[in-house]
Amino acid sequence: KKLEMYANKRQLCDVVLVAEERRIPAHRLVLSAASDYFAAMFTNNVREATMDEIQIKDVDAEALASLVQYTYTGQIQLKEENVENLLSTACLLQMSEVVEACCSFLMKQLHPSNCIGICQFADAQGCTDLYKVANNYVMDRFVEVMQNQEFLMLPCDE
Repeated sequence: KKLEMYANKRQLCDVVLVAEERRIPAHRLVLSAASDYFAAMFTNNVREATMDEIQIKDVDAEALASLVQYTYTGQIQLKEENVENLLSTACLLQMSEVVEACCSFLMKQLHPSNCIGICQFADAQGCTDLYKVANNYVMDRFVEVMQNQEFLMLPCDE
């Protein structure tokens, strides 16, 4: 709780993460404890280990801010609008608990109208369990799935 308070007040922070020009102050120790990506970055002899400000490229700033907050609170709010950005960012940052939570959330959202997109997204993110569940969903409900826009938009070779 105290570390979260320090982060919220921007006190004793020793690193600032930058995504899409948004600046997110944090503590290296907290980030390293929750993320294998940050643990490797801060404990190995890489340039970022000593930088005060670190640019995190190709991530959604809101997703990064939510994941940094998660490192302090252990809680994250998953919604249809944010789950894909959170999942892709959590995959990059190697935050396995969040990846599992996002995948579980998406499994519960499977529907004939979105299962192909979820399957493709899971494949792109390397989420094999989600991919298998979504792919099985497509196969089990193929007649329903092929009547939806996602199916009609597929390239011929898929």
